[in-house]
Amino acid sequence: MIRGRNGGYMGIRVADMRDDIINKMNACKKSGKVTDDEFEEFMKPLVPKNNDEKCLMACVMKEYKIIENGAYNPTIAALMSEEIFKNDPVMAGKAKEVSNKCNDESK
Repeated sequence: MIRGRNGGYMGIRVADMRDDIINKMNACKKSGKVTDDEFEEFMKPLVPKNNDEKCLMACVMKEYKIIENGAYNPTIAALMSEEIFKNDPVMAGKAKEVSNKCNDESK
């Protein structure tokens, strides 16, 4: 379940979610200074390397309410990770570790 814009929760298929993420990332790309090469690098499952990539990541996280009013929301991050990686327990575990680290560092 993923939190919708209306503040509730809604079920969403992983394939639809990935398409939605890519659409939001493209919208964020248009609003920033990210080059095509930086965008392609960002699409890989790596940590953003420079400020432009970090801004793109923050924009996407804000779109999904993972960052709301400047605060990290570990509950929403966990819900998204569970849905995205529901068929990959290794990646789900890594996503949880990253989420916990983000939560710890945001305090």
